[in-house]
Amino acid sequence: MPALLNNELLKELPPHLKGPSYRPSEHGASIVHLGIGAFHKAHQAVYTDDLLSACGGDWRINAVSLRSPTVRDQLAPQDYLYTVTEKHNGKSEHRVIAAINKVLVAPENPLSVIELLADIKTKVVTCSITEKGYCLTPSNTVLDLRHPDIVHDINNLSSPKTMAGYVVAACLIRRQRGLPGFTFLSCDNLPDNGKTAGYAISQLAERIDSTLAEWIALNVSFCNTMVDRIVPAVTDAEKTQLHDAMGFCDDALVSCEPFRQWVIEDNFIDEKPPWHLVGAQFVADVSDYEKMKLRLLNGSHSALAYMGKLLDHDYIYQAIQDEDLSVFVDTLMEDIASTLPAIEGVDFDKYQLSIKTRFANTDIPYTTQQVATDGSKKLPQRILQPLLECINKGRISKPLCLVIAAWIHYLKGSTNTGKAITINDPLSAPLNTLVDKYRYSSMALVKNLGSQTGVFPDELMSNQEFLALVSRYVYTLDELPLRQLIVEINQ
Repeated sequence: MPALLNNELLKELPPHLKGPSYRPSEHGASIVHLGIGAFHKAHQAVYTDDLLSACGGDWRINAVSLRSPTVRDQLAPQDYLYTVTEKHNGKSEHRVIAAINKVLVAPENPLSVIELLADIKTKVVTCSITEKGYCLTPSNTVLDLRHPDIVHDINNLSSPKTMAGYVVAACLIRRQRGLPGFTFLSCDNLPDNGKTAGYAISQLAERIDSTLAEWIALNVSFCNTMVDRIVPAVTDAEKTQLHDAMGFCDDALVSCEPFRQWVIEDNFIDEKPPWHLVGAQFVADVSDYEKMKLRLLNGSHSALAYMGKLLDHDYIYQAIQDEDLSVFVDTLMEDIASTLPAIEGVDFDKYQLSIKTRFANTDIPYTTQQVATDGSKKLPQRILQPLLECINKGRISKPLCLVIAAWIHYLKGSTNTGKAITINDPLSAPLNTLVDKYRYSSMALVKNLGSQTGVFPDELMSNQEFLALVSRYVYTLDELPLRQLIVEINQ
C-alpha cells in the first residue's frame, strides 16, 4: 500500500515538491481555527505556513471541526501534513503545508475545545463556518434565539454546539481565571464579518450573563477580514494524480487557483501574527474591500451559478465561457461597480477582468451547484444590497433583478431542459413550501418569499418597481427560455 504523507516523508520530499523550511515541532501553536475545511487549508493556513517559513514564531494552528471528524481523520494519520495543489493553464504546482498542529472534533469532547480556547497561549481565534454558522436572523445583526442550537447553548454552555457557544464558554473561563482575552477574526464571506461574529457572541453572552458580555466587550477584539481564493472540492482523480507525481498518498489534499488575497482589519487586542510580511494586508478599515469582493466576485459567482445551472452548465468555467452569460456578467458588474467607493490602488476594470479570467480556469472545476447552495444567506449582501443602493440612486438594475428571478426559478427545482435540481439551503423547507404554493402566481411568490422568509429587506419589499420587475422576470422564465431574457438585457 502506498505510504501516506507524514513527518518521515517530509525529510525526503522530491526536489520538485516545495515543503516547509521550518521544523514544525519547534514551533508552538497560538492560533485556534474554528471550522476547518478546504478553504482554511488553502488560504489562512497557507499564509501561516509562509509566515513560519519566513519568520518563525509560535504561530501554528490548533484547528477545530465543529461537526464532523472527517478532516481530523484525514490529517491525523499524516501527522497533520497535507498538500496544496495550485492549478492553472494545465499546470500544477504542489507544496506541503505543516502549519496545522492538531485537529479537535468538538462533539467528541466539547470541554477540550473550550479549554483550548481558554488557554492563555491562544492569542488569535479565526473561523470559517459559512453564513449559516452564525445563527443570526436575516438582518445578520440579531441572534436567532429560536435556533435550536442557540437554545441548546443557552441551557448547556459546557457542551455547546455553535461557534458562539464555544467562544462564550471559553471567555467565561478566562474571566474566572483572571486571564486576558484574545483577537477574533472571521474569514467568512460576510460584510462586516468580524462584527457579525461579535453580534452572535456578545448577544449569546448577554443571555447567559450580562457581566460576561461586558467583559467580552473590553477583552475581545473582533476584526473584519476580506478573504479570496477559489477552492473547489477535490476529486479522487486529483488524489491519484498527486500519488503518481509524488509517490505518496494524501487523503487531505486541497486544490485551488494560484490567486489568493487576505485583507485584515488592524484591530488586534494582543500580539498579532505578522501576516503582512507574507502577502496579507493590515488596514484600518476593511469594509470597502469587503464590498468590492462580495459584490463583484461573489455576486457574479452567484449569478453564474443560478443562471448557469438553469442553462445546464455544470461548472462555473462553462458558464463564463457561454458568450451570452459572459456579456451579462460584464453588464452586471457595471451596475455593481456603480455602488462601490473608490479604493486607493485598485483599478475596478482590471479587477473585474481578473475575476472573469479566474472563473474561466478550467483546471478549477467549481460546480454551479456548489456555488448555488445557501442562496438565502448569500444573496442579501451579494445582490440585494447593491440593488437597493442602485434604487436609492434613482435607477433600478435589470441585471440584478434578473439574478434574483433566476434564483427564484432555480428554487422551482429544474433546469430549462427539465433536469432536476436539488435545493440546498438552510431555509429550504419554507422556500419549498412557498414555491409550491405560489408557483403559478409570480407576484404572490415574490411577495411571500420576501415577507415570510426575511430574505428581501423591507426597503425592497416596499418598492413597487422592484416587485413588478422581478415578478415579470419570474413569470417570463416560466414561458420563455432564460437565454432570451439574458440577450434582452445584454442589448
